[in-house]
Amino acid sequence: MDFLENVVSKERTLNPEERVGEALRQAGVSITITSITDVFAFAIGATTRVPVLRSFCIYTTAGIFIVYVLTLIFMVPILSLDERRRDSGREGCLCLRLPADYKKNRCSQKLLLEVIFRRIFGPLLVKTPVKVVVVLLTMGLLGLNCWGLSGLKNDFDRTWFFNPGYQRDFVSAVQDLFPESGYRADFYLGNTDYFREKEALEELFNRLSALPGIKNGSIEFWHHSFLEYLKEKKGKPIRIMNVSTKAMQLTLTRRPPPMWICKQADILLNSVPPVGAMNHPGKISPGLQYMCANG
Repeated sequence: MDFLENVVSKERTLNPEERVGEALRQAGVSITITSITDVFAFAIGATTRVPVLRSFCIYTTAGIFIVYVLTLIFMVPILSLDERRRDSGREGCLCLRLPADYKKNRCSQKLLLEVIFRRIFGPLLVKTPVKVVVVLLTMGLLGLNCWGLSGLKNDFDRTWFFNPGYQRDFVSAVQDLFPESGYRADFYLGNTDYFREKEALEELFNRLSALPGIKNGSIEFWHHSFLEYLKEKKGKPIRIMNVSTKAMQLTLTRRPPPMWICKQADILLNSVPPVGAMNHPGKISPGLQYMCANG
């Protein structure tokens, strides 16, 4: 609006559309650069793996972009119509035509900020001592910010996402009483055929075990425990592909091993053998040495 007022005061011969276009020529670049910068900043923030922050950045990015588009397709035409209203001598509320002898209020024509900058700040800032003070103050603030940035710590606590209550108290108590246990994480599998994907499931276990953030021996996965049980019963190493589907079904249903008792919640059968197949969600529970971002 300030740019438009400046154009109106200087270019009185231009029609309303030309005045708005001239104002956008002066202010449009800064508006566009600011909007694009904000969109990119929040779009980069949307790549985080923290769900709450990711959702906030996505909505903010979309909101800034929509506001910019609405400014172009809605606000600019409205400004053109408003300039037409002013040229036709109508007031700004109900667009009623003003009387021929109408005079604007003298108080409304005084621009306080313009007077302050023109009579006080402008003459003051051009003086050499003031320039020196401004430069020194700027350099001092820059140094202070750099010093504060050097002491910035990257910290994360999962209790920040809990509302005050028993869940937050429980997690805090576990961290205080059992700090050596690290963090607990559960990975849930989708509809997977356990028999056909034996090798893939064992590969998943091996890859999780090799991650630097996983405590040694902390992964609880019924499939790996079951294979270890078969090795123990057979007395020698076995190959995963040699474990038949029928033998696996019979062992888990008719002759369940001891590990079945504590793993029942992690294994779901949709029918009994020999027709059935285990293809319901399963669970893997590793212990994390430290909290890291997980997909």
